[in-house]
Amino acid sequence: MFPTHAQLLALAGGLKFPLTIWLMRGCGLRIEEAFAVQKSCFRDGGKVLRVFEQATRNGKKTVPLKHRKAGEYRDIPVPSYLWEMVKDLPDGYLFKFDGKLPVYPSYMQPFQRLARKSGIPQGFRPHSLRHAFVSALLSRGVPITDVAAWLGHRNINVTFATYGHLVPSSLGRAQEVLNAEYAEWTRQA
Repeated sequence: MFPTHAQLLALAGGLKFPLTIWLMRGCGLRIEEAFAVQKSCFRDGGKVLRVFEQATRNGKKTVPLKHRKAGEYRDIPVPSYLWEMVKDLPDGYLFKFDGKLPVYPSYMQPFQRLARKSGIPQGFRPHSLRHAFVSALLSRGVPITDVAAWLGHRNINVTFATYGHLVPSSLGRAQEVLNAEYAEWTRQA
């Protein structure tokens, strides 16, 4: 069970970096990827987010994305609500202050405290927001191949092994297609 919108608002509202919640939930980013987002990563009028780096755990620098080389990136669709939150922000890193990006351990303590306070079940982590992103897309029929690319999974089997149970059954649709094909055959005969 994923948090409600109201729970996410409460969680985000108490964090020093509330926009991280919406980057992870709305674009499926890992927390270190969210920390390294720059305003210039938003492309095509805010419709696409291009991620190409992630913060190190100590926040001192950025490195290429997980399992990627420098210069490799992935483009992810951006929900309109997220672009509305970002569009008027200044250029540069969204979360860099005093030359340093956020540090994972110092983010986790308030995250967990606020999650409990918001009524979110124990065990919910920032990475759970990535799972919620995937669940929302797959349960509404977005192709798993596209979702895998947005997540940065090079092998679709990784995505399918984790999320395949969320893909709606296409038995009914397959039957419709095959029946329509048969109807065409009988009309032609």
